[in-house]
Amino acid sequence: MNILLTGGGTGGHVIPLIAVAAELRKARKDSKLFWIGGGRGPEAQTAGEHNIAFEKVIVGKFRRYFSFYNLTDFFKIPIGVFQSFFLILGFKPDVVFSKGGYVSLPVIIAAFLLRKKIIIHESDLKPGLANRIGAKFAHKVLLGFKSGETKEKKFVFTGNPVRKEILHADREGAYRFFKLDSQKKIILILGGSQGARFINRLIAKAQKDLEEYQIIHLVGPKYSLPEKEDHYKPYNWLDAENVGQAYTVAQLVVARAGANTLAEIAVSHRPSILIPFPFSSADHQLLNAKVFEKEGASVVLEQENLSGKKLIKVIKGLFGDQGRLEEMGLQAKKLAQPDATDRIVSILIKACENA
Repeated sequence: MNILLTGGGTGGHVIPLIAVAAELRKARKDSKLFWIGGGRGPEAQTAGEHNIAFEKVIVGKFRRYFSFYNLTDFFKIPIGVFQSFFLILGFKPDVVFSKGGYVSLPVIIAAFLLRKKIIIHESDLKPGLANRIGAKFAHKVLLGFKSGETKEKKFVFTGNPVRKEILHADREGAYRFFKLDSQKKIILILGGSQGARFINRLIAKAQKDLEEYQIIHLVGPKYSLPEKEDHYKPYNWLDAENVGQAYTVAQLVVARAGANTLAEIAVSHRPSILIPFPFSSADHQLLNAKVFEKEGASVVLEQENLSGKKLIKVIKGLFGDQGRLEEMGLQAKKLAQPDATDRIVSILIKACENA
């Protein structure tokens, strides 16, 4: 059973592919995986870490603002299609599974020209440009959000895949790893796979006024690590197991609103304060966050004019209303799709068997 994986550029596209790849290998020992991606994103390193054969192709990025690179990148796409064409011919996949991102488009076009079965997964409420184009060539389009469904048969709601380390985290191990006091409230701060400069700066200003809480702060690999204090525990990077542990002990999560983060918040049943990235493509983070806010699972604070003082006020207000925090956690649980990865794997295996 040969499955070609494609997608990348950011952790938002890469992390779900790894979750699906791990379960594919468990479900079918005869699974052969091959990943085609770009050269600049995290996909090559991630594929290597998980023993997945990888090849990079030349890709062109679509920018929604004026840039001369749009002109030059346009001509990169046919080159990427040409490279992908021969890589696909060599691997002979039964199915091509795409997680989106501009790196996936040449692969999808080449796969379509070779009449390969293409399955796309869209994590966000509003599909990205590459997936909107790719959907025209796809056999099935799997959706991370229910409200993104259409009446067309090829659109199937699955939810967003979550790594098993998040689903089965060791709560007691979290207290040991993070050196936590079980008698004090715990806040988990996340900025996505690469961190978030705005949130980091906000917490730098606010954390002195949050000394009554313990703070686990994932600042991201690109940023200098702030000084640790008894109540404040910053990390440049945490593996999936440790992130899962952090979710299990946090009474509140403060985070961006990427689809992967929201899926993890939901399966962990955590109340959250969401600060959507204001420059995300088609404002998809704000749209994602509004789904959680509408269901009563999250408080959404838009970045514009958000100050440390306002964030402190909201945090303390929530901790002062334990009933509301518990209700937010219950609403997050209702949005959870813990079997999303299994659903996706089942669809891929069936598609391979019918290829």
